[in-house]
Amino acid sequence: MNYILLIFLFLFFPPSKSTVVKEKIKTLKYTSWTSLRISDASGITKAGNHFYIANDKGGLYETDGMGKIIRYKAMGWDNEDICFANGKLYVVDESGRRILEVDTQTLKTVAEHVLQYAGARNLGLESLAYVADKHEFVAISEKQPSVMFILDEKFNVVNQFKINGFDDISGATFYNHKLYILSDEDHVVIKVNPDNLTPDDFTWEEKWNVPIYNPEGICFDEDGTMRIVSDQCRRIYVFPNPDQQ
Repeated sequence: MNYILLIFLFLFFPPSKSTVVKEKIKTLKYTSWTSLRISDASGITKAGNHFYIANDKGGLYETDGMGKIIRYKAMGWDNEDICFANGKLYVVDESGRRILEVDTQTLKTVAEHVLQYAGARNLGLESLAYVADKHEFVAISEKQPSVMFILDEKFNVVNQFKINGFDDISGATFYNHKLYILSDEDHVVIKVNPDNLTPDDFTWEEKWNVPIYNPEGICFDEDGTMRIVSDQCRRIYVFPNPDQQ
């Protein structure tokens, strides 16, 4: 009778949420931060010794390592992320569902690539990274749902699928053969093997908490230093290589 009673209690009175063991992830610690004179910074990438920052007011900025603005280009679009590949900059325009190809010497747009995606105007493409090992781009929509698009170098869609388990996706970058994805609302960075970018195999290898407000863009230096740009704080936060913390 005691066993029957225990089974009955377990089935009809399950353990409270307070007794459920939550996922434990390591919190990364930043070593410094740099102030920006750029509002609404939403994406960051590095090319050579300089950084390029996109903001959702339509601006493209080139800065030095201390965040000092070197050049500015008014693009007039809803810029949400940026990456550097094959000698050019690529800027994602969320509301226009476009990827803009930009010349680094003049900061002029030299080509536009439209990516068809249904959904609310302000819930379009949010993240962009170039996976050099595969010669492919990865573009991700923000949320409701977050959809990952795998694109070839001519921006043809190779694959697309939903990413579950995150409130939103705000940034992405590729470093040392891995894809790093940033979530603003979850305050996490995840590391993904590019070989697993399929609906059936998408899993992350590592997941870290980033204790900063409104993390919007992410990039790496050549030595593994990770930089995350905060939108409303107008800062670039500097982290040691997360794999070595």
